[in-house]
Amino acid sequence: MDDHPIGIQADELYARQLDTGFAGEIRNLLHDPETGLAGKGPEDALSGIAEAMPMLGELKDRYLAQAIGPRQMSILEPLIDSRFQFARGTT
Repeated sequence: MDDHPIGIQADELYARQLDTGFAGEIRNLLHDPETGLAGKGPEDALSGIAEAMPMLGELKDRYLAQAIGPRQMSILEPLIDSRFQFARGTT
């Protein structure tokens, strides 16, 4: 593992770019005018949440797989998990 400050900074930057991409996909899942949960009626939104949970897990796995090395993974995973906690209202 490269402990040089530039290596650390590069890992942080890349992990934050992945987190930004992840957040954008979550926003689309929730707020897209045609397919998002927020645009649906109450009953459809509730059933959509059940359908979205496996998709969220797959999305998390896909973004974590893009992390290069354990340091990027250790930066990215808590960022993604905190987004899930915030979405659930358990911050």
